[in-house]
Amino acid sequence: MTKRRVLNAAEAASNGFELELAAKPLPGFNVFAGFGYTEGKFGNWVAKRPDGGSFDYDGKYLPNAPKYTFHVGAQYRLQNGIFMRVDLLGTGDYYYDSENLKEIEGYATFNLRFGYEQEDYDIILWANNLFDERYLVSKVEFMGELVQDGLPRTVGLALRYRF
Repeated sequence: MTKRRVLNAAEAASNGFELELAAKPLPGFNVFAGFGYTEGKFGNWVAKRPDGGSFDYDGKYLPNAPKYTFHVGAQYRLQNGIFMRVDLLGTGDYYYDSENLKEIEGYATFNLRFGYEQEDYDIILWANNLFDERYLVSKVEFMGELVQDGLPRTVGLALRYRF
C-alpha cells in the first residue's frame, strides 16, 4: 500500500504582469486584447521521498500555474441594439506536478455572441468553445489517473428582462 503525505513548500514566489489594450477604431466597433505572464517557482524546498531519498524542488515551477494566458476579441454594435462579439481565450502549457515532470498542454477556445439589446430586455444567442476544442483543465494521479476535461462546445439562448 502506498502512503500519501501532504507536504508544503518552504518558499515560493510568483511574479508577473498583465497587459490589456482596447480600441474603438470605428463607431460601434470595439477591439480588445490582453496578455498575462506569470513565473511562479518554488524556493528552498528539499523534500524526503517515501523511498528514503530526497528531491530538491528549488527553481521548479508551481503546479497548475501557466506561464501565460491571453484573450483577443472584437465586438460590433449597431445603434438599433443588434450586436455581435467574438473572443479567443487561451492559456499556455503548465505542469500539474511539483517535480515538473508532468505537463498539461495549453489550449485556446473561441466564443461567440449575437444578440439584440434594448432598455428593458435582451435576447442573446451564444456559443462557448465554438470549435469544440478538446483540452484538459486538471490532472491528478492518485490511485489511477483522474482528469478534468475542459467544457465542450456549449450553445444557448439568454433572455433577460429588466423591470
